[in-house]
Amino acid sequence: VLPFQNLSGQKENDFFATGVQEEILSNLARIADLKVISRTSVLRYLSGQPRDVREIGRSLGVRKLLEGSVQRIGNRVRVIAQLIDAQKDAHLWSQTYDRDVSNTFAVEDEIAENIAAQLQSRLSPAERAAIAEQPTDNLEAYQLYTEATSIFVWHEQNARESLTRS
Repeated sequence: VLPFQNLSGQKENDFFATGVQEEILSNLARIADLKVISRTSVLRYLSGQPRDVREIGRSLGVRKLLEGSVQRIGNRVRVIAQLIDAQKDAHLWSQTYDRDVSNTFAVEDEIAENIAAQLQSRLSPAERAAIAEQPTDNLEAYQLYTEATSIFVWHEQNARESLTRS
């Protein structure tokens, strides 16, 4: 699950896009049939930079990639998710979701279930319940959490790079 691109035009929504990507990644990781690469491993493929999906697939050792974008305007959110065959650089599936921002968690769940179906993965009742479980009912609190997590990961990564150069 590659970092999602923020199409909102507002820098503060970068954290929102990151949160959407993290929740989808987390939901997919709950499915035993799927191998999901960690968020830290895909950070180097931040959106907005040129991407070669074949090279990314080889580098990560995966056959399929999920990429997407998030656009948040007022109380509306649009999420576009695309499943790509990294070996062939071909789209396998794409869907656009337009919803009220309060339904963001439901969109993330729906995307994970659609991806699992596209990959012909079996979902147990426990996995389906885990995907449907919302991390919180408070979207504002969740946005602050994702912002703090992104800042922490950024600082941790930069500190590691700085130590490596020293």
